[in-house]
Amino acid sequence: MTVTRGALVRVARDLRIRGMVQGVGFRPLVLRLAGRYRLTGWVRNGDGGVEIHAEGLPADILAFLDLLEDTAPAAARITAVDVSPAALLNLHAFEILESDRSERPVTPGVAGPPDGDAI
Repeated sequence: MTVTRGALVRVARDLRIRGMVQGVGFRPLVLRLAGRYRLTGWVRNGDGGVEIHAEGLPADILAFLDLLEDTAPAAARITAVDVSPAALLNLHAFEILESDRSERPVTPGVAGPPDGDAI
């Protein structure tokens, strides 16, 4: 969905970043870059990656996405980026939301107990 204000058109996009992007400082990076490009929306850990809802000018969203891929934390490994049109919610800020609790987060290099062992 788009909203036109004079010559400026705000759009909304849902982005899904997949790969090793949880537990590596990716969401704070998203928050900083969203501020740089005056985007509103949110970021959270989701099922199999990081989910982002971004609202702003199309050129700003593209620049945000390019810089996000170029400046990802050293421990991050992006394997796929999916972008789709989204409903414009007219949000007024960008924030980090709580992680989707449907999946258990996995931190690289940290193993849990073997199956059957008590914690």
